[in-house]
Amino acid sequence: MPPLVQVCVVIVTLAIVAVAIVTVRMMIQLERATNEFTQSADAVRKAVLKLQQLSERAHEVVDDLSAVVPKVQGVATRFEQVGDRVARLSNALVDEVEAPLRTAAAAIHGMRVGTGTLLKSLTNRLAHRHSDLNGDHDHA
Repeated sequence: MPPLVQVCVVIVTLAIVAVAIVTVRMMIQLERATNEFTQSADAVRKAVLKLQQLSERAHEVVDDLSAVVPKVQGVATRFEQVGDRVARLSNALVDEVEAPLRTAAAAIHGMRVGTGTLLKSLTNRLAHRHSDLNGDHDHA
C-alpha cells in the first residue's frame, strides 16, 4: 500500500475515532441531561401533588367556612337585636327614672338650703340673744 493511502487510512481512522469520542461524550451529556430532566420532572410532580393536596384542604376549609358563616351572621344579627333591645330598655329606664330623680335631687337640695338657712338664723339669734337685751327684756 502506498504511503498516501496509508496516511489517508490513518486520517479516516482518526476521524472515525474522533466521531466516536464525540458521540460517546454527547451520549454521556444526553444521559446527564435526561437524569436532570427526570429529577426536575419528579420534583415538579411532587410539587403538583402537594399543590393538589393543599387545594383540596383549601376547598375543605372554604366548605367549612361556608357552613359556619351563616351561623356567625345569625349570631351577629342576634347580638345586634339584643343590643337594640338593651338600648331601648335603657332609654325607657332613663326616661322613667330621670324626672323623679331630678325632682328628688331638687327637693334634697332645697331641704339642705332651707335647713342651712334655718340653722344659720337660729344660731345667729342664739348668739345675739344676750347682747340684744333692751331694758332687761328679751325680744326674741
